[in-house]
Amino acid sequence: MMVNQRTILARFARNRVQWNRDLFRRLDDSIRDEARRLEECQIAIEEGDDPQERAFEVQCILENCEDIAQLRCVDLYRSVEALLNYPLQLQKQIVDSKRAGAKRRHFSRLEEIEKELLNKCGISISALVGYSAIDEIRTVNNCIKHGGRVSNVLSKKCGNKYGVEGEPISYVEASIEDLRNQVVPFFEQLANEWDQATKKQLKP
Repeated sequence: MMVNQRTILARFARNRVQWNRDLFRRLDDSIRDEARRLEECQIAIEEGDDPQERAFEVQCILENCEDIAQLRCVDLYRSVEALLNYPLQLQKQIVDSKRAGAKRRHFSRLEEIEKELLNKCGISISALVGYSAIDEIRTVNNCIKHGGRVSNVLSKKCGNKYGVEGEPISYVEASIEDLRNQVVPFFEQLANEWDQATKKQLKP
């Protein structure tokens, strides 16, 4: 029986993104907790507390919310990176199935992944629907991990969507949600392309 690698990849994509959604749900709970704290501070000020005395607490709450938002983006790209490596791992299993102890390599740069998928599988992921979302997630993730400021690359790709170049990223929650929603269809299409590209190599 022919192994349906497309089914394996599509299932992996759904499971991985479901895990990411579960993580987001936990992070959403944390954001709601911080929002309640902020509301309590505002009520306390309205009831007579000195705003200056509450200023530090409010600042800490706002910083916590920003940290949570950035964690969401970083974890989303971690899922994307793992999924993009998966076809290469399956391809290596097909090609090196008779070689004992074949070393598995994990690619972390999108350019490397794109090159490997094209060379090893004949798939151009930049031609797939949703690739621009993958690239945007990657670029935002890189900015968060390298200082949290809008880079020249991000500015060229997205304009002022995430803030002014050189300034701290202004996290846009709706944008990340929309990008995440494009992940599963992208990988379902990748699974189909990969299945077609490797069908001749699979044996009954």
